[in-house]
Amino acid sequence: MHRQTFQSQSQVVAAAGVAVVTLFIGVGGLLSGSSLAGKVAVVAGCGIVIVGALRVGQAKLISTPTGVEVSNPFSHYSVAWSEIEKFELGRWKINPALCLIRLRDGGIKPVHGIFENNSGFGGGPKLVTELNEELRRLRPRGSA
Repeated sequence: MHRQTFQSQSQVVAAAGVAVVTLFIGVGGLLSGSSLAGKVAVVAGCGIVIVGALRVGQAKLISTPTGVEVSNPFSHYSVAWSEIEKFELGRWKINPALCLIRLRDGGIKPVHGIFENNSGFGGGPKLVTELNEELRRLRPRGSA
């Protein structure tokens, strides 16, 4: 079994768009007639936004023969197939439709790279269905 990456494409596109627009704002701030302190503030602020957007754009879940590896914007974790009950879309803090890994021990882990937005462009339901199929195929026998 090979590694497979699960990621909402709209998140990648939106994050790249935010990074590019912010880059143009930062360049405009550098070229403006403002003071040195103003230029430094614009560049620093734009840098923070660009780094955040790039981190969000890289969020994903990778399935492996032994489990899943999750890269969220500011965290990374792995979960074995035997520990997972199911994948679903649900509320996580302020996000109403984020992929959640329901653990067999009752815990919940968020996956920021898979979501569903109101337009249906997020791809979340399809990706969650595929992950649950992977779970049924790869969870060790006797742990169902």
